[in-house]
Amino acid sequence: MPLLKPLLVQIASSPLSSGLAIFLSTYLIWGMIALSIALAVRSHHVWILIEALTAISSVWVIQQLIGVVWFRKRPFMEDPGIPNLIHKSGISKSFPSDHAAIAFALATIVMLFMPRWGKIFYVMAFCVAIGRVAVGVHYPTDIVVGAILGSIIAAMVHSLTTGL
Repeated sequence: MPLLKPLLVQIASSPLSSGLAIFLSTYLIWGMIALSIALAVRSHHVWILIEALTAISSVWVIQQLIGVVWFRKRPFMEDPGIPNLIHKSGISKSFPSDHAAIAFALATIVMLFMPRWGKIFYVMAFCVAIGRVAVGVHYPTDIVVGAILGSIIAAMVHSLTTGL
């Protein structure tokens, strides 16, 4: 994180960049969820919702178990010079990133049903992940592991439900 610290401090010093980082890290994921519901309803793909809910629930449980076994302090707790733009609690885990895992799980499910929209969802998931680092609550490795876990679990859920 020493290489990123000057960038994080710079992001925090500007209302525009800090506002964008907060939006990406906190609110964009809700837009992804709302858009996936709208797409599922419009296209009559109820399985998008079933698989997304199953994948997100599975990802969350697995992430919590990993967090218990391997607790990692958030960057702003390790280095008080790193800004905590969303005022996240210092007692919550950093590794792996729940937001990245959920965003990438959702993007993977949408990609499997609607590839054109899936590409857009992957861009949004990437933005959520970058935002989590930018607000000082995750290390890049938290994001990478969360993204990989979310994608793999979503693909597994899809493969298990594909014959139903």
